[in-house]
Amino acid sequence: MKKTCLYLGLLAVLPLAGMEPMMKTVDKELKRDSRVLREKQWNISFGSSGMVLRNLVDLDGGRLIRQKWGDYFFGLSHGSVNNGSWCGWNFFSCAGTDGKSIPENSPVRKVTLVKFSDGSAADFLWDGLSIRMIQFSGVKDWVFMRVKSAAPLKSVIFRAWPGGAHWEAPGRERRLKIADKDFDLTRKQVDIPLERNGLALYNRNYSEEYGNYLVFEADKYDKLTGYSDNSVSLTFFPKKDQGEFHFALGYFFKEPPADAISRFLVERLPNIEKMLRTIDWNPAVDVSSFESGLQQTRLLLSKLDPGAGTAFSSELELIEKAFRKARSENDASGCAEAQENLRKLRVRIGEQGLARFR
Repeated sequence: MKKTCLYLGLLAVLPLAGMEPMMKTVDKELKRDSRVLREKQWNISFGSSGMVLRNLVDLDGGRLIRQKWGDYFFGLSHGSVNNGSWCGWNFFSCAGTDGKSIPENSPVRKVTLVKFSDGSAADFLWDGLSIRMIQFSGVKDWVFMRVKSAAPLKSVIFRAWPGGAHWEAPGRERRLKIADKDFDLTRKQVDIPLERNGLALYNRNYSEEYGNYLVFEADKYDKLTGYSDNSVSLTFFPKKDQGEFHFALGYFFKEPPADAISRFLVERLPNIEKMLRTIDWNPAVDVSSFESGLQQTRLLLSKLDPGAGTAFSSELELIEKAFRKARSENDASGCAEAQENLRKLRVRIGEQGLARFR
């Protein structure tokens, strides 16, 4: 009975320990039109905000499949309201010189979640492209983003549904404000002057107390355009010598737009600009969760019948070696991968232990 309680207790800790932050993955095969496809989905929680990336890959050739809605997601849940705010399905894309979006045409190679002392970071790696998203526990209304490309980019695009996705009706407007200029984006493409490093998206005559902020580095771009056909698209055209880009994504919530936007442009923008310039994109990894998880795993192993845990012990040793190596090399992604492998091993050990009492 005591052993049963031990397994149940340690297993119960797993989801609680991962609530803030955590990453869950789906990896399965499915058939469509006689083809075998692999569905992979990563659901990431930073605690206050979240992300989803979904790829559907043809196993014969490794091509990314995008035939219908739901085959591909790269969404951000941040200040969400009425199914809106930053796009929860495809908030970001960037295209190479051939005009093709890299994330939407190439399967992601690796996704990891890294925890550090005052926040967490999600890393997405494609061939020639990496994206890091960071949320700090003390700045929960902002998500910081770094985009690094090995080759020049033709465009960088953000998508949002300020205030909600059910916008279309006569008289409603999607609007953008930068510096002292205010633009109506409704069904028209507008050239946006790169006079400041931040802009605000808001509505008129629809869900007015909700909107979005974007902070960027204006001197890295030749041009910026805005367009809205229900959702808002912001398209940056980078200068040819630029390969690394930084952004901060924010929002306002249940606040009069005039007050929120004025405070953003006057007070908040200078502070976020400074953070964007000085942010440490490679913070030290929080190793405490691995060490505590290692202790829990060893305790579970000690309660198995003699001989039953031999294979588990060998696997645990390999995971620990991988973690120590990654930590010594300051490899945040390697540390995160080892932590995830340890979590999965701990679940398997606990399940085997519980099976003996059924």
